[in-house]
Amino acid sequence: KLQFLYFIDSDLCRAMSNEGQANLTTADKIAWLMNVISCVAIIMVNKELMGKTGYNFNFTTTLCGLHFMVTSFGSKAIKHYYSSPGGAPGVPPDPAAVEEKERHRLPLTDIVVFVTVANVSIVSLNTSLMINPVSLYQIAKLGIPPISATVERVWFGTTYSPQQMGAMVVTLLGIGLVTVAEFAVEGDPLGILVAGVSIISSSMQQILCGYYQRKNNMKANDFLGSVSTWQAVTCLLFGPFIDYAFTGHWVTDYSLTFGSSSFIALSCFTAIFVNASHFICLGRFTAVSYQILGHTKTVMVLLCGYYFFESVVTPKQVFGMLLAIAGMILYGHFTRTKSYHPPSSPHKPKGDVV
Repeated sequence: KLQFLYFIDSDLCRAMSNEGQANLTTADKIAWLMNVISCVAIIMVNKELMGKTGYNFNFTTTLCGLHFMVTSFGSKAIKHYYSSPGGAPGVPPDPAAVEEKERHRLPLTDIVVFVTVANVSIVSLNTSLMINPVSLYQIAKLGIPPISATVERVWFGTTYSPQQMGAMVVTLLGIGLVTVAEFAVEGDPLGILVAGVSIISSSMQQILCGYYQRKNNMKANDFLGSVSTWQAVTCLLFGPFIDYAFTGHWVTDYSLTFGSSSFIALSCFTAIFVNASHFICLGRFTAVSYQILGHTKTVMVLLCGYYFFESVVTPKQVFGMLLAIAGMILYGHFTRTKSYHPPSSPHKPKGDVV
């Protein structure tokens, strides 16, 4: 599986050049499928790990730190294996490629900015879920695509056709019917402020993920390896204090069992594929497309919850799912038929799938 990730990553990088356009569609589809499957899988695993009827492990920020730690080890192992003198199995070493990798290191400033924004996103989303009503939390998440579209328009000059924007509205309306119990913004000023921070930071994290890869001409695995280590360090350093503030318990007080340990390990292993596919997709797709089409995961999670956990699905949710699916199909259709205009910004992603 790790070799599979390496070759998919390489395929996408080659596809970003004009010579690689023939391989682009297949590589994109595989990376996207891996993202959907791994995201749904980790949600199901964490539902059992954190649920009150499961193992009640509610230390979310610390768990994120463990995810990034394992991801960092996995990313570095892949990079070391394929940069070793022996090269990949059956593939002779390429000194020029190794030298090229060394030249494209992520600057410290970019690391600091990305890790800060990404960690603010993680903490603000977790905090918003803890202190706000579920409806406000879900409504805030629906605000991420419009903010991302605005930033991409101002920063990169990315344009979306009226048909694409209409498909976005249909998709978000459908997801709103699926996830939001009632469309009422209820919360104290602090909760609303935290929700606003989560919208902005989550949008910027996804935009910067693709931007820094292209700016520094880095493959997704190299970029992931550069930032995941620092995200692991910061989350593991501050995570226990943040978790204590919300749960009233230290992570060290949790009594590990074989079952809970197994699910923590499974969650961390699945996170490797979640993070890798997340970075690969954002290195190729725009953040808005990633978010809109990513609602496939929301629909799948609801269906899996109904099948595995006997969750109740209301007629409103069924209608919302159908509406969201129709919106995503329309968005994909209008995106494929939209004519591409060369970017005006020197760091605008060339050939972005919008």
